[in-house]
Amino acid sequence: MKKCFAFLFSFLLVLAASIAPASAGDGSITSYRAYIGEKDLYASDGLRLKTPRDVLRQDRANYHKYGITQEGDTDDGYFTTPGRRERFENIPVRCSERVAAAIVEGGSTFGVTVYEDHIEVEFARR
Repeated sequence: MKKCFAFLFSFLLVLAASIAPASAGDGSITSYRAYIGEKDLYASDGLRLKTPRDVLRQDRANYHKYGITQEGDTDDGYFTTPGRRERFENIPVRCSERVAAAIVEGGSTFGVTVYEDHIEVEFARR
């Protein structure tokens, strides 16, 4: 019986580790790459998005909800639900003015790292 519980416990630990969001071991919740394409620049109702926060949120909705991806997008394993995507509304998005302008313009790839209290965005490294 003890062997059965030990096996079950080990199995659950492996399962939990495999479905947990990717983390760089630096206290982040997840990190991913996002290519901001034309479809990421528009809300589901067709309105043009004007802030980096809104564009990044739409990128994740496109990725997870609508299956719209571009070359350069990677999975985050975290923003899979509307509630989690609301995180973009509730915590600061930190990036340089140059990065902010490029997000809203589209056509670039960014590295996004999500922490408990903020989201950091930078140009993706090659």
